[in-house]
Parts: sequence; C-alpha cells; structure tokens
Amino acid sequence: MVIRDAKTRHFNEDGNLAYRVDAEQITYYQFKRRDRAELTEPRMLFYQDDQQKWRTESRQGAAYNRGERIVLSGDVEIDELPSPGGIKLQTPSITILPDKEFAETDRVVTISSGPNQTKGKGMRVYLDKDRVEILSDVKSNYDPD
Repeated sequence: MVIRDAKTRHFNEDGNLAYRVDAEQITYYQFKRRDRAELTEPRMLFYQDDQQKWRTESRQGAAYNRGERIVLSGDVEIDELPSPGGIKLQTPSITILPDKEFAETDRVVTISSGPNQTKGKGMRVYLDKDRVEILSDVKSNYDPD
C-alpha cells in the first residue's frame, strides 16, 4: 500500500497527542510476523504537555512493527523547540523508539546551540527528560560572547 502526503497522529495512554509523523510518501509492507513502512521525507513532531517539543527531519526512514522502532537516515536533523533557542542535533542516521521517547545512534553527531557546537560519536537522547548524551570522541567549541 502506498500513501502520498501522509499525516499520522499517535496518542499516549491518557489520550493526549504524543507525536505525529508526516511524510511525502509511506510505502507499507505487511509480513506474516511483522510489518515495515518505508518513509520518504519523514518529519516527526514530539509533544510534551500539549506543547511541541522536538522536531525531526530526514531524507528517508523506515518504521517497524507499527512504529515501535523508527530508523531515520539521510541528513537527519532534530530540533528542540521553540526554535530558535533550543539545540539542533545533526547525524547521518538515528533510531527512535517513539513510545519510550528515546533515540540513539552510533554515528557521528553534531549538537549546535547558537554559535556553540559539540561533536562526538554515538548519542542517546531522552526526549521526555530533555537529556542528550554523547558517548565518545567529544569535542566542543564555545563562543564566550
């Protein structure tokens, strides 16, 4: 099944909007024990207390098992909202577990906030706690002004 200009909404147990996924196209595959959806130009928006908190964009993605795990790839950007003011994360690919509000990558990542920048290899993002961990090879540049 192919869906163009797709817009999906996902709610938490309390009935509040948890996140949404929009994509230029979703191609859905159903297998006997699992499913997969290929996403073209996916955009995700995560909410906290009914407010937009994190926004992701990438060139492509794949969602597995009804969206339990989403892998984004190709110029992945994650912005903390409101923007400007929040941090920007950039990496070639990242795996997101939307229901756990968690994301991770083993790839190189760049975190920017204004003129300040931190780079490293591997990252864990706890979206619900607004916490980011870079796992190794960390280098930072800070502008004191």
